[in-house]
Amino acid sequence: MSVYDDRVVNPLVTGKNGILDLITKVIYRFPNESPVNSNWVISPYAPTPTIIEADKVSTDTTIQYIIDVIQKSKANGEKSICFVTGVPGAGKTLVGLDVAVRQTYQGNDEPVEDEGAVYLSGNGPLVAVLNEALAQDNYKKCRDRNERKNLSDSRREVGKFIQIIHRYRDNMLAKIKNPVENGVLEIDTAKAVEQEKAGYGEIEHIAIFESQPRILCKVFTKPPR
Repeated sequence: MSVYDDRVVNPLVTGKNGILDLITKVIYRFPNESPVNSNWVISPYAPTPTIIEADKVSTDTTIQYIIDVIQKSKANGEKSICFVTGVPGAGKTLVGLDVAVRQTYQGNDEPVEDEGAVYLSGNGPLVAVLNEALAQDNYKKCRDRNERKNLSDSRREVGKFIQIIHRYRDNMLAKIKNPVENGVLEIDTAKAVEQEKAGYGEIEHIAIFESQPRILCKVFTKPPR
């Protein structure tokens, strides 16, 4: 039995030849359990939708809701936070990426200055795959428009709004004045300019954190003028 006194049995291991014997022993070991509800036995099978099916069902609504929150926060000079939850395969990653892309490009061919969003994940392989896929797509679209653009330029552009969270944190910390005076963290202007030239400008007002089992979208806005 589980050490947590929750009437849950520790995992039992068997092969296909021993499954019947194992089930028999478990039933014998727990003779007074309630019978399985007959409605459950005849209930329909409802598998988790694929990411394509989920996109058709709910992700568009979720994306639009978050975009509306961003626009309202900007207009009112507010700070907002959104939690996107769902089972694996529900489309959470797709929602986060779509919000980041829509906010960054806003229907244009190039990123809109001072309107960027950054998608942050601790999953290094995921970030690498997403960066390369989106960079290849960006490069192809530019070639189709007869624009002169190298694949490395597309990778650099995409890499600004899809990053590994640890690297993003280090880039932010690298801009802080050192030593810290009076316990107040301040941005070193010279360091910030240097980082921006390297492709890591402190311009994002929307930060999207991917962490299972949910995506956290935090919206920052400048104070109203």
